Formats: sequence, C-alpha cells, structure tokens
Amino acid sequence: MPFYLISFPSLERKNILLHPLLGHEIGHLLADQFITEERKDAFSQNIINTITKIVENDLKEQSIKKDNLFYRAFKEESIRQKLEEGLKCWKRGLEEILSDLVGTILFGPAALFASFDMALQQGFDHPPSPYDNFYPPWRLRLRYIIDFLNKTNEKLFPIDKKYFKYSDRINNVYYAIKEITEKTTDIDIINKNTMLQSIYSNMQSDITEGIEFF
Repeated sequence: MPFYLISFPSLERKNILLHPLLGHEIGHLLADQFITEERKDAFSQNIINTITKIVENDLKEQSIKKDNLFYRAFKEESIRQKLEEGLKCWKRGLEEILSDLVGTILFGPAALFASFDMALQQGFDHPPSPYDNFYPPWRLRLRYIIDFLNKTNEKLFPIDKKYFKYSDRINNVYYAIKEITEKTTDIDIINKNTMLQSIYSNMQSDITEGIEFF
C-alpha cells in the first residue's frame, strides 16, 4: 500500500476556510490514476487535426510556402510542440477540475467556499497559458463545483435558519458565487482561441467519465 504525503502552505494553517482544499489535494491522487497513457493518446488523436490546421495557418502567415526546402521540417516540429503544449493544457485542466470535484465529494459546500476564496485572490477569468502552468479559469472551476452540488439528491441551499445561526450569511455567499458562475466570460475567452476551444471541448467527456470513475 503506497504512502502519500499531502502538503499545505504553513502560512495558511490557521485559515480554516482553506482547510477543505486538502480534499482537492487528495483528488490529485485519484486524478493521476484516471489520466492514463491511453487517455492521453486518445486526446492527442482527437486534437491532432485541429493542431495541424493551426500550424498550417501559422506557416502561411509567416509566408513559409510548401515548396520551401524546410517546410516539412518546420511543420512537423511545430505540430510536435503544439501537441505537447495542448497535452499539458488538457492534463492540467482535467486534473484540476476533477480534483475540485473530489474535494466537493469529501467536504461538500465547504469546498466551494474554499475555492471561491482562492478565486478572489487570483481572478476569475485568466485563460490557460504556459505563463500560469495552464490552470483553468476559476469561474469555470466554480461552475463545475456548483453544478455537481446541484445534482446531489439533497437540496443544500438555501440553508434554513433553524439549522444554522448564520445561514443568511452563508446563503448570500452561495448566491454571489452562483451569480458569478452564470456569467460566461471564461468560456468566451476560451472559445476565442481555436486550440483552447478544442481542448476544453474534448475535455468534457473526460470530466464526465472521471466523475463516474470516482
């Protein structure tokens, strides 16, 4: 039986709001089991045509013609690089979203509020890029968490006052998050980029299968 160490920022050890994020870290262990080499290969096959078209358009814009002696070499290397980048983006997005959902399974709405606190610090709509290690937008991640919570058999919100003294405060935060996720600026940003649009479109079926896997 393997033994896992899960780290947590020492500066946040007294921030009880972020403690449910430990569930997210546990989720990474399960996501690693789900994202197999076979699944990576399947994604690569699904996106290769899109990447090829992107590379061909890039070469055309650079005025590198097909009769250029090095055209084939340029094309093959560009496809290889973009496929590697696309695989990293897909893997990062998939593992983060699935880990969020595992955290939600373990901690329920507390995972939503902890994720929201992180999102407030980092912004909601940063597009996945090499500069941020391809992390998916927080608005998208929060939307997946809320959708998952709403699909449970129990009606979690609004919380009745008879169950919790500060239910109004909690309900207000929940509805604020829900309103944020109803806006689609994150999706609009993703869809403006052909490669990102293809990556996240392909990712949806993996997320559905990942939920069943857990």
